[in-house]
Amino acid sequence: MIEQELADGPNELKDLVDTKITLQKLTGELPISGEGITLTLKDASYIPSKDHANQYIVHDRHIHQTVNELFSAGAKAIAINGQRIYRNSYISCIGPVVSVDGTAYPAPFVVSAIGDQDILDVSLNLKNGVIDMLVQDNIEVTIEKKSKIEMHAKDM
Repeated sequence: MIEQELADGPNELKDLVDTKITLQKLTGELPISGEGITLTLKDASYIPSKDHANQYIVHDRHIHQTVNELFSAGAKAIAINGQRIYRNSYISCIGPVVSVDGTAYPAPFVVSAIGDQDILDVSLNLKNGVIDMLVQDNIEVTIEKKSKIEMHAKDM
């Protein structure tokens, strides 16, 4: 690969190649791996009335708020149910499922984020933050720290 040959050359070229590779990982042109966290968002296990069932399921706004908080906390890459998302990805409700860039997924939703585990965890657990909001909306949330998460490059 030409990037590797250039990286073995003078320091200025190495720095440029390193920057290019970092940016390609952030934009999804290259696969990325590293430590991070996974959040599982589930519909409420108890729905008191069918008339109000909509108040007890995961909606696109819950996923949006989670993703936005993770990006704000420095996540390098995020995936929903294994599908990598990007800053211009779209997430929307379509009946009982949530569509991510046109692919429909039913609950539960597993949101994986690569980045500093502790910073991502603290950011989500701020008082009156994302986790508090999800719990208040009757969404069941579990968070796991992972030593390694791998995400594929996007299809070009």
